Amino acid sequence: MKILNKFRRTVVIAFAATLFLIAAQADVSATPMSFDIIHPNDAGERTGMTYGEWSVAWWQHVFEIPFENNPIFDPTGASRNFGQTGPVFFLVNTASGSAIRNACRVPAGKALFFPPLTISGFTHKNEPEHSLRNYNRSFINSTREIQVSIDDVDVGTMVSLEPHSTPLRAASADGFFSVIAPENNIFGGVPGQSYETVSDGFYLMVAPLPPGPHTIKFGGVSRNFAADVTYNLVVESEEATQVSRRRKRR
Repeated sequence: MKILNKFRRTVVIAFAATLFLIAAQADVSATPMSFDIIHPNDAGERTGMTYGEWSVAWWQHVFEIPFENNPIFDPTGASRNFGQTGPVFFLVNTASGSAIRNACRVPAGKALFFPPLTISGFTHKNEPEHSLRNYNRSFINSTREIQVSIDDVDVGTMVSLEPHSTPLRAASADGFFSVIAPENNIFGGVPGQSYETVSDGFYLMVAPLPPGPHTIKFGGVSRNFAADVTYNLVVESEEATQVSRRRKRR
C-alpha cells in the first residue's frame, strides 16, 4: 500500500499480487472444491450487504485501527482479530512487497471478504468527490492483473478475474463515507477527526470455509505497483470458537 500524506489529496492504495497459481499447472476440474464464492449478485441476499457496502466496511475497519495493531503492517497475521465483529471476517493485504501470514485463525462460520486490489482517497478542503473518484478509477482501470487462489485452486475457474470484465469490481456508493482517525493512524489524519472518503477496487467474498487449514493467495498489478500476500490460515471448529468467546467474556 502506498500512503501519500498530503491532505490536499491523500490517496491510499492497498493491493497485493500473487506470484503464481499452482492451479494453472494442474487439472483443476479434478480438484475437490473446498470453498464457495459468493457472487456479487448474491451478496446482498446471502450476507446482508452488497460488495460495495462491504468494501466501505473493509476500509473503515482498516483505517480505524492504530498503526501498532493494523493488520496491513502485520507480517504474521497475529493482528487478524483486532476490531473484527459480525458475520464477515476481513483479510487484509500488505503495505508493499510480499507477506506470508501463518498466524491467522478465523472463527467458525465467518464468510471471508478481501480485496485483490483496492484504492481509497480522502477529501481535504472541500475537494470535489468526482476528482477523487476519477483518480481512483484511473488507477483501477490501469490494472493489468488480478489473481486469487484458494487451496491451490484458481478462483478464475469459477468467476472471471480479467480486470476489464470481472464482476468483482465495486466502488463505494455515490457520496462520501466517513472514517474516524484513531491515535497513531496509518494515513496521517488528526486523531478524532472525521475524513470523507471514496473507494474503488476488486473484492471477493468467500462463504464460510470448513474447519481446518486453508491457503488463500490474492493480489493485483496496476501501473508500477505489485505485491503479494499469502494467508496460511486455520478455520476454527464451532467448539473452539465458543471456547474463545467464553474466555473473552471473563
